Amino acid sequence: MIASLLSAQLPAPHRPCGPAEVPGLSAIVLAAGEGRRLRPLTETLSKPLVPVLNIPLLYWNVVLLRGLTGRIAVNASHLAHQLSHAAALLGQRLAGAPAVVEEPVLSGPAGGMLAARRALPGSTDLLVVSGDALIGEDHRDLVAAHRSSRADLTIAAQPVDDPQRFGVLALDGAEVVGLLEKPSDAPPGSVVSCGMYVIGDRAAGRLRPEPGTLYDFKHAVPELLAAGLSVRAHVQSGHWSDIGDLAAMHAANLFALRSGLLERAATRGTDPDGAWTQSPVTTCGDLHVSGPVCLGFDARIGPGCVMERSVVGPHTQIGAGSRIRDAVLLPGARVPPGADIAHAVVTGDHVLPVLRETALT
Repeated sequence: MIASLLSAQLPAPHRPCGPAEVPGLSAIVLAAGEGRRLRPLTETLSKPLVPVLNIPLLYWNVVLLRGLTGRIAVNASHLAHQLSHAAALLGQRLAGAPAVVEEPVLSGPAGGMLAARRALPGSTDLLVVSGDALIGEDHRDLVAAHRSSRADLTIAAQPVDDPQRFGVLALDGAEVVGLLEKPSDAPPGSVVSCGMYVIGDRAAGRLRPEPGTLYDFKHAVPELLAAGLSVRAHVQSGHWSDIGDLAAMHAANLFALRSGLLERAATRGTDPDGAWTQSPVTTCGDLHVSGPVCLGFDARIGPGCVMERSVVGPHTQIGAGSRIRDAVLLPGARVPPGADIAHAVVTGDHVLPVLRETALT
């Protein structure tokens, strides 16, 4: 599966006119987490390589970031060699590889940012994104809001229906006055941190984590506020999802099928509600599609199959007469003839049911 994911095509750029780099800006992708809630996928796969439309999250994020800056660093720990390989392949395709900063011991999101910052000297601002986030647009508005407000730290934010899963922001207008991590009593519609930030050099230089501790932005924000620095929220309206568990990964793929992400990842067939392909050699025998459906490279599908709103990974094998609905088949998945799979993720021979539907913003 890893080889298939790393060889995946890159998504088309968000802005077709090409990149327009922001002076003084560098970017960091936080990619060191173990992804425990995404097991069993992350037992052998680095979390930022989990796919959306058969393309690793890391590829989606780096292509977006390259529209703003060519200076990108990725922090890594769990299965760091996979991220190093992915970065090298990205470098071959994008004329410049992201720097991979390996952390022997996890230091937390803000700690990882500080570790990766050392690979990006001379930056005025750092754009920091979570390696498990999927967004539908680039970060240009976030960077512009940060610079126009002259804030020391700007946090991308969004109201959500299930704020108990996130860091909830206490706001006075656009000013952040506090951050509560996963509060059980937060009402629906609370504004949460999206795990994406722009931090100025002055603020980053003031952060002093204790050695050997997990240092998060829930620690960094109070420190900056206590020092009299400005922390602001930029409430965004575009799509954002935190792919923290299997249900969220499943939901993000199904959302991508019905969004503009699909046309950046695959080629439309003759029927816009039918099959989109990522390779002209995908073989389909008497396939009935409604959806749309995304078919990966060399997917082998037996006759008489029915597919609805699903993502089929490269090198998958689907037996004759199978029905696949609202499912994500990872690279190399094998489905026996006559199977009926719905609302699930399939890896190898294993069908992993999705028990919770995740609301996507």
